[in-house]
Amino acid sequence: MALTGTAGRRRGRKIGTAAAAIALAALMVVGGGRLLPGKAIGATLTERTPVLIDSDGGLDDLTALLMARQISCLDVRGITASFGVVPLPQAARNLLSAADWMERDWPVALGAGASLDGRLLTREEQWGETGLCGVALPPSGRSFDARTASDFLYDLAVEEGGRLQVVCLGPLTNLAVALREHPDLAGRIAGVTLGAGLPLPEGGLDEEGESAYWAAVAGSDYALQADPTALREVVESGIPLTVVPAPVQAEMAAVRQRDRDTISPLFQDLRETKPVYGQMLSFFKEQGGTSDRVSLELGGVAVLAALTDESAFSFLPANLQWRQGALAYAPVEGEGDCRVAAALTAVTDEKYRRVSASGAGELVPVPQLYGTLEQTFRYW
Repeated sequence: MALTGTAGRRRGRKIGTAAAAIALAALMVVGGGRLLPGKAIGATLTERTPVLIDSDGGLDDLTALLMARQISCLDVRGITASFGVVPLPQAARNLLSAADWMERDWPVALGAGASLDGRLLTREEQWGETGLCGVALPPSGRSFDARTASDFLYDLAVEEGGRLQVVCLGPLTNLAVALREHPDLAGRIAGVTLGAGLPLPEGGLDEEGESAYWAAVAGSDYALQADPTALREVVESGIPLTVVPAPVQAEMAAVRQRDRDTISPLFQDLRETKPVYGQMLSFFKEQGGTSDRVSLELGGVAVLAALTDESAFSFLPANLQWRQGALAYAPVEGEGDCRVAAALTAVTDEKYRRVSASGAGELVPVPQLYGTLEQTFRYW
């Protein structure tokens, strides 16, 4: 999704953003009439699972948090904010305000403002200035946790006595800093679920062919591009890892193009989430005039679900290795370095029936997780 347009479009977007903020603020004020905590949604967790969620505050991460809110066995102990989709200050504001909107008192701790080597790679050109596709959430009345993200994570790990799960939805910088500052942290974390990694190419490639392959695919791994040193340090920490590769995250994207549309049915019944996601749809509609294809990345949802819903993926053991500067995985028999969510479970749902460019009807396979998201929007 290329965020381009005329000055008039930019002015219109700002007006729409302000209107969305006012509407959302009103909803939050009158929110006492809602039925909470909402209907529980699909998950395969069977016992309390304490989790810290590390996030860069983008819309896909907020969608993951909305889903986490309704998983009965998942105990979100807090959130650590990182640079990523947007700079750290905006990411942190998004996360604190989103927790308020979701009527959760999740503490939010401030983390890394740049990669370990001082670079700042953001994606505002894709997600908009706020990282929320045109939405500006009302400011929170709460303060950030007084601890750094590193100390906050460590304190939770100690408190949970080795049971804490960490889900990293963006760059791995916060976790890498915590591992540096607290040498015993790795032994106190039950597991880390992260979005990164690429499959080794099939078949034999010569040196030139392999170089071309990694040059072509490495850019799709945002965690690698944002902070490769942090990714390496987390991978080599010895913490049990569940990895959701970049191609699997990409398959979770909802799209609207000439011959198919999975965005509209996914977001057709927004209920009380409309102030956020309705504005997003308007944002996409505006962008539709400049592109034949609009795509909403939902990689953060896939990463969280790799912890909460075993039925949503095909998992396999794999070994990790570094190739041409990229993190690669190779399936193995028996026990490997990590567990990889190698493929999304797909379903064919009549609601996603669309007419193809040739005029023939087709059933579009979609991730099973789309059904979980529909429940999230409808029954929150």
